[in-house]
Amino acid sequence: MKKLTVSLICLSLLLTLTACAKSSQIRDCTLEEFHAARGNPDTVILDVRKASTMQDDLKFIEGAVHLPLNILATNLEKVRKDANIYILSNDPQMTVKAANILADNGYGFIYRVAEGFDAYAARYPLN
Repeated sequence: MKKLTVSLICLSLLLTLTACAKSSQIRDCTLEEFHAARGNPDTVILDVRKASTMQDDLKFIEGAVHLPLNILATNLEKVRKDANIYILSNDPQMTVKAANILADNGYGFIYRVAEGFDAYAARYPLN
């Protein structure tokens, strides 16, 4: 009985540490932090908005990789693993899902631009 209890405690601790390690890869960042990182060569901007959204409002960030969430998992080769990845959308749930897809596939430096694409475009006019 004592061995079983110790085993369960160890398993629980292992699962907790694994969950913490995964969540520590994903961070929220402010518009200012994202804007400051934009020009860095180790930054990848991942726009996960739907293609129809981009066509409707014609707003985009130059140099961004546009992979709508529904095709992200099958197109990961288009996103550098060694980069700091900043995920943008107007739907917070889409950025959470995209971040989890990246984390599940071994991407280590993932940032969710918490305020979203439209807030960024309003503060920092796009070309």
